[in-house]
Amino acid sequence: MMWDRMLRGLAWVCFGLMWVALAIFILHHPSDTTTDKVMLPVFAFLALLFAFLILLVISTIGPLIIAWRESRFVRKYGTLVPAVIRDLTDTGIRINNQQMLEIALTVHPPYEPMFSATVRKVIPYSSIPQVQPGTQLQIWHIPGTTLVAMPE
Repeated sequence: MMWDRMLRGLAWVCFGLMWVALAIFILHHPSDTTTDKVMLPVFAFLALLFAFLILLVISTIGPLIIAWRESRFVRKYGTLVPAVIRDLTDTGIRINNQQMLEIALTVHPPYEPMFSATVRKVIPYSSIPQVQPGTQLQIWHIPGTTLVAMPE
């Protein structure tokens, strides 16, 4: 998630620079607009606006795609192990009008010490009663790591 924070920071820097370029254009706008020197702040503003929008989209959608690919990898190469739900937190994200929850788990892999993990999963409203703190369930886990994924 470190790259996620860096992308968001870079997007905000582009956002700020975009307005600086526009302010320079407005403050130093001469009446003669035929020179290329005058248009440089406008092109800088448009380039930074485009960069900001691209980085904003990537930093918003990127973590969802990476989490999806990681959970697919864990389900493909992992084994089922018992876990207990410790806590549920609403992330504020809705996909198809269903909640995405952040689920804190205590994982009990065989032949390894238990550990804590957190997963995000879209839970349909009809399944929320089965996903409550204290509930035991089977999750996918790659032995020797702390990578886990909820079953589909």
